[in-house]
Amino acid sequence: MCTEVAAQDLLKKEGTIWCGGFEEGQDVAVYLVPNGTNLTGRNVESEHYEKTLVVLKVHSSRLSRCSKYFETCLSERWRKPSTESSLIEFVLEVHSDVKSYISCFSRMYSPFLKDFHDVKHSLELLKVASQIEFHELMDSISRYISGIPWSIEDEVRIREYSTSPDFPCGHAKDLIARLGLHMTEEDRHKHMCDVVQQCTRTALHHDGNFKNTRAFLEEFLQSVGSGTSGNVARTVVSIVSGEAKNMFNTIGKECEEKGFYHLVPQFTEKLLSICWVLKALLIARVAEELVQYMVQLDTFATIVANVNCFNGPEPCKKAAFELAKLILQTYSEVLDGHLLLNTSERTALLRNWHVLLESHVSKDSYYQITKSFFLTLPLEQQTELIKLRKDRFTGYIDTSSLVALLKRSWPAMESE
Repeated sequence: MCTEVAAQDLLKKEGTIWCGGFEEGQDVAVYLVPNGTNLTGRNVESEHYEKTLVVLKVHSSRLSRCSKYFETCLSERWRKPSTESSLIEFVLEVHSDVKSYISCFSRMYSPFLKDFHDVKHSLELLKVASQIEFHELMDSISRYISGIPWSIEDEVRIREYSTSPDFPCGHAKDLIARLGLHMTEEDRHKHMCDVVQQCTRTALHHDGNFKNTRAFLEEFLQSVGSGTSGNVARTVVSIVSGEAKNMFNTIGKECEEKGFYHLVPQFTEKLLSICWVLKALLIARVAEELVQYMVQLDTFATIVANVNCFNGPEPCKKAAFELAKLILQTYSEVLDGHLLLNTSERTALLRNWHVLLESHVSKDSYYQITKSFFLTLPLEQQTELIKLRKDRFTGYIDTSSLVALLKRSWPAMESE
């Protein structure tokens, strides 16, 4: 809202604006007054002159043609010419900045003018066009805003205005479509699922511009992991994890059918794709669903471990090494509390996937982390692993911890 001091200053500077040319027979004067001015009628009273921000001189024919609001005002029923002249006078409250009103009325004489400036300016102009029901201008601004890039601030402004009572829904179809306001919640959810699924498949199968798609998904997963609404987060993670599970299944079946991993088409590329999606989920701290699935894949882990044993191609060895490093990272994420697995899942991870570390990573790189991971397991699961592979897990037992655990577990034995 303009202050009265600012209003008088503006009136001195602007005075009268002649829309369509200086003294070209304009027969209507529109007095712009601050929002909240107590208007008692459509004619200008003496007190309105004192509060006038600017006077717009316009041709009645142009006003009635462009503005449904003024078409009604200028009808015979509402026409009230000034007692001193044939000039028809109206008072219009300002709900936006004065420059937007000047621009709006001036555009009645320049229908093809498309210079709407930035989103903020365009929205102010749209508010004025909506107020006076300038339908052609509303349509043009809607198409303009809907077709240009938006910053985050722009979209916030647009969405805020779209909820206001004066938002011109009937003349902003393109804008409504881009905002997605015409869609139901169910429609939006379905579209989001389709986009995420298609992007995940592109990223995993090296289709098209998969690098950009991966960057998009990585950023998306990061935002999901850092506080996106529950339903959206669960849906996105479930879709990405589901596609990764499908790739695990596909590789496993192909290895089973072909007999050897090196006969599987694009085995290295597929293994690197699994590495990418696992790493992306771990970094976003939303890897539970995928890790809970893969810890049970003992056959798959053995296949990848054997890449080194059977002297596989160098690119394939590098891919297996990358997956081994991610298994080690998975241990660390669990220990840091960023990946939540239950006891049976942690046990399965060690039982089925530790062989990959032994095959592709130096012992110095994994020993301490594996020992810390092993010691998070209850005595029963530690014993289970030792019985399964005594040579593999015995070295991770902490003697003092084991003695203390035995004392706590069987207090009755101490008293005997």
